[in-house]
Amino acid sequence: MAAISKQRPTAVTVIGWVYISLSIFMILVSFMCILMSVLMQNLAGKQDLPIMLERFMTVYQIGAFIEIIVGVFVLYTSIQFLKLKSWTRAILEVFSRISLSFTVLFSIFFVLCVIVMMQKTTPNPEVPRGFLIIIFTFGSIINCFVWGIPNFIIIKHLRKPEIKQIFGPES
Repeated sequence: MAAISKQRPTAVTVIGWVYISLSIFMILVSFMCILMSVLMQNLAGKQDLPIMLERFMTVYQIGAFIEIIVGVFVLYTSIQFLKLKSWTRAILEVFSRISLSFTVLFSIFFVLCVIVMMQKTTPNPEVPRGFLIIIFTFGSIINCFVWGIPNFIIIKHLRKPEIKQIFGPES
């Protein structure tokens, strides 16, 4: 890189550090999930757990392990992105698109869950309907602002011609 002096734009620095932070967060949360599930299984002791709970714990641990692998890969890619490696821009764009798709799918799932909860609890006076509407509203807003909009902005910046040019024609 000494022979080629590439200027790193602010957008590249911000995107790189955002993904470094998110990947570290992914890794830490996944380790916590694995530890919690192991702790829950140990607290249950020798009791027979329902088969669905055992299956859920297994899938949960596998999912957390996969998230650790993805987190390490994104961490490595983000560090290389800050070093302006040509292959990193495309990978982070794909990851951003997958993350944005997951956000949309999770939002749909969240809305459907709240609708089902509203239908099931409407006759129950102990669960006010307004409470579920507040959960729905804040859940949707938080999901949109914390994950949806940032992913959309990152994809927009990664697609800019000046960013593509910095990473070379093959990116």
